[in-house]
Amino acid sequence: MELREATPEEFAAWEGDWIARLGANTGPVDNRKRAARAPVYTLEAVGEAVGTMALALLPIRGGEGHELILSDVHITPAVRRRGHGRAALEAAVRWGRENGARSLNVGYAGGDEATEALFGGMKLIAQHMDIDLGERRELPAEITVEPLRGEAYDVWHVHSVTEYARITAEAGFGTYEEAYRSSVEQFAELLPQGTDTPGHSLEQLIVDGEQVSSIWVRHGYEPGTSFVFDVESSEKHRGKGYGRAAMWHGENISKAAGDGRLMLNVHGHNTVAINLYVKLGYRVVRRYRGIDLTA
Repeated sequence: MELREATPEEFAAWEGDWIARLGANTGPVDNRKRAARAPVYTLEAVGEAVGTMALALLPIRGGEGHELILSDVHITPAVRRRGHGRAALEAAVRWGRENGARSLNVGYAGGDEATEALFGGMKLIAQHMDIDLGERRELPAEITVEPLRGEAYDVWHVHSVTEYARITAEAGFGTYEEAYRSSVEQFAELLPQGTDTPGHSLEQLIVDGEQVSSIWVRHGYEPGTSFVFDVESSEKHRGKGYGRAAMWHGENISKAAGDGRLMLNVHGHNTVAINLYVKLGYRVVRRYRGIDLTA
């Protein structure tokens, strides 16, 4: 399998098809801008064009070197089931190593059996999950809810920046030092006004005057969709259902903000959280997998 840069005509044909396929899974987001950032290559087998692949070599945020992002691989329907998908993935790995990438990362829609068969052997880094918001959830009577402000916000911020860096590094995104720098940058970008940043809810659940869990939600992340950036139970109160209560509260405040869907990201190694979200009715929207190209 060989890669060559797509002609303008090939790019235009791929772009329209990809936007339609991606939009069917992500909803009404501006996928045209996303497509414009992805260099596209035509896949050729024995001189015959058999599909397209979108590859982008990008600097690793907060770290050194580059990562190769495989945004899309699409085999022409008439020549499928001939091993071209597997050959295309092998070509992408080879291209990444030749161009100095430290890793190859791919994202794809959940529920697609053919795509899962192609990428399922790669390490699961993270997945997006979502739920349609229904009736208001009633929290246990002993729980009260307060905004994260003052000292409570400061303690939460220090802990969350550090914890996100740890989880990110454990998921395979560089060293802890790289992940920490990236975490600091991302929190600063997302919360420039701290707890008063418009469109964000940062709240804590209290029992007997003590914080038992907290949640951070961005409303209008996509049209009609809120996004959970962080949810956590206090260490001494884990296993008591307060994480579930925090998620229920996140659903309530998202619906009150006018959104009809709540989405979240969970790292692949966090099986406890994944199992909780499945029990709560969340479904996989998109999976992200990766390969270490330095090994």
